Amino acid sequence: MIEFSAGRKIGNVYKANLKKRFFASLMDYLIIFTLTYFYIDYFGHENNNGGKTVEGIGTLPIVIFWFFYFVFIEALFEGTLGHLALNLKVVTIKREKIGFIEALKRHLVDPLDFFFLLFLRLFQ
Repeated sequence: MIEFSAGRKIGNVYKANLKKRFFASLMDYLIIFTLTYFYIDYFGHENNNGGKTVEGIGTLPIVIFWFFYFVFIEALFEGTLGHLALNLKVVTIKREKIGFIEALKRHLVDPLDFFFLLFLRLFQ
């Protein structure tokens, strides 16, 4: 039986270390937000609030990078940079390598992870 240092066995199922998963996701979103910030700072135009904005076709590179980073990299290398840095692998329930469709399905619901931040912002 294969032992993964990132998880522990509970019955016949391996559970990933939640602290490692949290910090891996934190690293991933730090990378995404940092690159998005610099992209908007460089390619954005001044808005009425004193900040910068990208609109229309200018938002496409952000979406493409998100797709490449989370979906393509995860499907190809079984994890994003944050997961790989912490020795975590994304696998199917059957412990098989995750495919492109599985990675896409996993990340289509990513915006729900940040819904609570929008909720908090609206009710300040």
